Amino acid sequence: MAALRFAALLLWAALLTLTARKARGASATSSRFATRELSVNMTCKDNNECNAKKHLTCNVSTGRCTCVNGYSPMGPTSCGKKLGDVCDRNCDAQNSRCKLVGDKYICLCEEGLTASTDGTFCYGKPLMFEDVCDHSANCTDVGSRVICKNFACVCEENYVRWHGQCLEKIDRLDVPCNEDTQVCFSESESDSANKKICLNGFCRCVSGFVPHDGMCKKKISLLGAPCNATTHVCHKDDDGANQTLQCHNGICQCKDIFLLEDGKCKKKIDVLGAKCSPGTEICYADSEGKRRQCRDGTCQCKSSFVNENGICKQKISLMGAPCNATADVCYFKEDGNQQKTHCKDGVCQCKAEFALTDKKCQKLKSGNNHAEARFIGRIAWIPLIAVISVMR
Repeated sequence: MAALRFAALLLWAALLTLTARKARGASATSSRFATRELSVNMTCKDNNECNAKKHLTCNVSTGRCTCVNGYSPMGPTSCGKKLGDVCDRNCDAQNSRCKLVGDKYICLCEEGLTASTDGTFCYGKPLMFEDVCDHSANCTDVGSRVICKNFACVCEENYVRWHGQCLEKIDRLDVPCNEDTQVCFSESESDSANKKICLNGFCRCVSGFVPHDGMCKKKISLLGAPCNATTHVCHKDDDGANQTLQCHNGICQCKDIFLLEDGKCKKKIDVLGAKCSPGTEICYADSEGKRRQCRDGTCQCKSSFVNENGICKQKISLMGAPCNATADVCYFKEDGNQQKTHCKDGVCQCKAEFALTDKKCQKLKSGNNHAEARFIGRIAWIPLIAVISVMR
């Protein structure tokens, strides 16, 4: 008896499992079909695949979703009661009603309206732009160069709606135009208002905008002001054709070949001896910083620097002082063009043919005392270096 009861329990458990699997399978199948909801003329295998709410059924012979009997396609996704269809109460065509004609009810346009060619809507005679239409002949009363596009009266291609009429569109700057028949206009610039205008017979930018890369962009004239390189251009009227500003990293700043000085962008002149104009140019080399100046109409080193091979180097006029041969030069004014010192081993010292005598570099005398003099010249400034180091 115990064995029979155990077998019965196993059979009961197996039946429950099978039933649950069937239920899950049916639910999954239903869910899969429900989420597809195919539209008109799409391939199908079962009625459940087509959207029954939109009066669609699966035609087994064609394998495609079609409208059920008595309904017509109302576009790519649904079926309904079109103009001319038999109806019982409601019609799906826009501006239509179910009216009695003879012994049956038919979907017809409301009084005074015209049926569209496809029977999906009724419309009145178009008199304004954007009025509903069925074909371009409907739009003749709106104006010349008006066509029916996407069921609305609009200007034909290459024409734009302008003050209630369609004018020919000119999308380039500095080309001839006629104010009566043409309009200077660019689709890419028409975010809120047109930025071009036909002025004195030519297409120009409207006030507050300037030409840039063939487009009219909003003018930003304040140095340091925020800007957008796509829609703005940093521009100063007094710069004329030689604009000094650029929009970089969202800020109006000097172009790379200019440098900000006294609130102005001045053109950099990086050649010593070159001509310069203090009001609009600045003598400057990126590798040196501000070591140069425009004096007497030419670029020269500032007073605390000296020109060495086209480079302005810091003058070091203290014997034994630390120096950098790349950026400094050991220089004593009294030596003039015959400098007796140089920067060697990071220290200002006498050149090889000179020796330090009485704190000055003196020309070595001929004879056997050369080596001794050079030795004395090299060690004479060692105490001075020590003093400088302590002071620093």
